[in-house]
Amino acid sequence: MIVVGLGIVAYDVGTKYFDRRSQQQELQDFMNAPLLNDDGELPTEGVDVNVWGTIQIDKLGVNHLIAKTNDWNYLSRYVVAWESSPNPPAKGNFAIAGHNGNCASCVFRDFDKLEIGDEVKLNDKTSTFVYEITDIFTVDATDVSVLNDTPDEATITLVTCKEQMTNDPNRVIVKGRLVNTIPNT
Repeated sequence: MIVVGLGIVAYDVGTKYFDRRSQQQELQDFMNAPLLNDDGELPTEGVDVNVWGTIQIDKLGVNHLIAKTNDWNYLSRYVVAWESSPNPPAKGNFAIAGHNGNCASCVFRDFDKLEIGDEVKLNDKTSTFVYEITDIFTVDATDVSVLNDTPDEATITLVTCKEQMTNDPNRVIVKGRLVNTIPNT
């Protein structure tokens, strides 16, 4: 029984380790890939066309790829920005969902450590967009009003489950506003 238990733990730890290494390699590949080819098209080899950029939350040690799509299967590997969200630095609400848990892509698991005034950075390879957290609160999972557009201001909304469970009825919402755009050189 002990050997079986240790085997299950070793498998779980090993799987998460290799998933994280694979995700780190994909992050490096994205950052090292050329922006555009000569035709103005994104290169196709080794680059997922739905990968938009990265999210970085220094306070939580988060540096993870963002897929911009309405295909929620991407949540198993990335954080997902709603496809209809306006790209920074445009005015509007750039909304991103991510998992809270113990998986390799569960990078939103420590939201309880965030505070108003902390920074969230998005990077699309050409620029880094710095957001200041303005609000943190919990809503019912059915409350989609947090995704409403903000036509007069460039904002970000991060969404994750409140608890690390499969069917959590609550969502933690982190809102922020764009405070700086830094060109990447």
